[in-house]
Amino acid sequence: MQQPPTDPVPNPPPPVPPPATPIPPIEEPEPDRLPDEEPNPNPDETDEPAKYTRHELATTYGISEQEAARLIDRFGASSAELDLILAAKGRTKNHRRQDIARTAEEIAFG
Repeated sequence: MQQPPTDPVPNPPPPVPPPATPIPPIEEPEPDRLPDEEPNPNPDETDEPAKYTRHELATTYGISEQEAARLIDRFGASSAELDLILAAKGRTKNHRRQDIARTAEEIAFG
């Protein structure tokens, strides 16, 4: 003997919506130059920082070329970094230029 069901039949789950179609990315316009032309880099936005040579560093800061070579070997030739290092040591650009331009006798005897 079977009894009739007393519980109502549950509602079926809602249908799954179809997948949305992907939106294609916006295409950029074609450049105004020919494909074989290279863009001109902006000189103010170069990736390569300015560098000192041994002679430039020595004349700018009034140090010997041996000291300039030692600093470049130890810290690299980056002008920004060497400027900070020498400023921290109390050296400024054109440091003691007036003393370097004079002879030893002029310095000793005024």
